[in-house]
Amino acid sequence: MGDTRRFLPQLTRGALSLAFLFLVAVATAGIFSPLFIAILLSAGLAIAAIQALFPVSRLFSIAFANLIAVYAAIFSLFAEEVFDGVDPALLSIGFCLPIFAFVAGCWLRRDQVRAVVAHAGGGFGFGPARRPRSPSRNLEVGYDADLRGGSSWACRHRVSGQG
Repeated sequence: MGDTRRFLPQLTRGALSLAFLFLVAVATAGIFSPLFIAILLSAGLAIAAIQALFPVSRLFSIAFANLIAVYAAIFSLFAEEVFDGVDPALLSIGFCLPIFAFVAGCWLRRDQVRAVVAHAGGGFGFGPARRPRSPSRNLEVGYDADLRGGSSWACRHRVSGQG
């Protein structure tokens, strides 16, 4: 029963990522063009491979899917503006190669990537004990004072150099 509960959210994350990629593929390549098929096929295979290689990571495959969407938009822009006369089948191959090279690199160095992903899974949250100290901390103090009903006028003016 525990595996089913963990599998369904993982399946949902993959499906939502592919739905987002579907929208980007339609917007950038049109429906059922060779580039559209390349975007969905390469993204689907790459997301499945990343999830299989790094099952512990909850957000790595989602972040990777979003980066593929950004890559698809930029690739489409260059394909339309610079490589207008190139055969669509070659453009599709050119789109897929870097994605598959990235997945191959993840597979070749999977132990190192798994260590980084596992370490990052410990949390990026900044609680009070882990909050970095910086000049911008004064702004946070002012914001906290406003939330508690106090005034942060002095803090804002000290940071901005006024007063």
